[in-house]
Formats: sequence, C-alpha cells, structure tokens
Amino acid sequence: MAVKIVIEAQIGVTSRSKKISGLRKLFATKKKVQRAALVGVEIALNRVAADLLSRSAGVAPILTGDLIRSGRVTGDTSRLRVTRFVTYGTDHAVFAHEQITPFGPFGLGPISSKKPSTSDGVVGGGFLLRPFNIHREKYAKSIIRRAKFDITKAFSKS
Repeated sequence: MAVKIVIEAQIGVTSRSKKISGLRKLFATKKKVQRAALVGVEIALNRVAADLLSRSAGVAPILTGDLIRSGRVTGDTSRLRVTRFVTYGTDHAVFAHEQITPFGPFGLGPISSKKPSTSDGVVGGGFLLRPFNIHREKYAKSIIRRAKFDITKAFSKS
C-alpha cells in the first residue's frame, strides 16, 4: 500500500469574441498561450514535487530507511493537464503516515525519536501531508508565476 499526494494543474484559456474577423489569429494566440503555459506548469510542478519529496523525507519516521528510500516523483502530461505524484511505496507507508504520532496513537521508534524536527514540523505521521499543507500556497504561487513567465517569454520572441 502506498501514500500518495497528487499535484495537478489544468491549463485553460478562454476567449470570447463577438467579431468573426480575426478569429484565426485569436485561436493561434490561444494555442500559443496554452503551449507556453504547459511548459511553465511542467517545470514548476517538477520543482514543487521534488521539494515536497525532500521536505516529507525530512519529517518521515525512520527505522531501516526503506520508507524514505521508497519516495518517488512520477507524473503524466496530457494535452492541457500536468500531474505529478509524490509517493512512498513501502508495505508500512500507510501505517507510518496515518498511525504514528502526531497523526495517530502509536509513538516513534528509538531511531525516529533521535531525528531532529525541521521547519516542516516534528518527525512522524502525516509526513507527506503536513509539508504539503504548510507550503500549499507557496507551491500554487510558484506554478502560476512560472506559467506567466513562460507565456511572457513566448510572446516576447514574436
């Protein structure tokens, strides 16, 4: 069983025009915006997912190190949707995430107890969800900022 967070962005550009003239140019511009935004969102989501993996590993409990080593970032990109998955895939990942303090009733083991806290909190349960919730707003802003940057760059080349 795995613990997974899905980070997803969908690119949508809407346009409304009452004039028929210039419609081809409008659609070409819309596609250019979508392509540029997709590039920016992919770059940003890769960075966000890597950051979340690193931060969650910092507060994940440790016994043998298998849980932390099982952390992976995978993803999918379709026409207008970018998805990244941050996953921990050991047999005990769900137990560690849901049942160990501060999320659950079970305490930390001797090795985890010696692991220092980070700016993302104490070591223990909720190791993937807690850093995500702490940095959610920062992550969203970085995705938007990067998409805007790539859109601006695409039109400055014209």
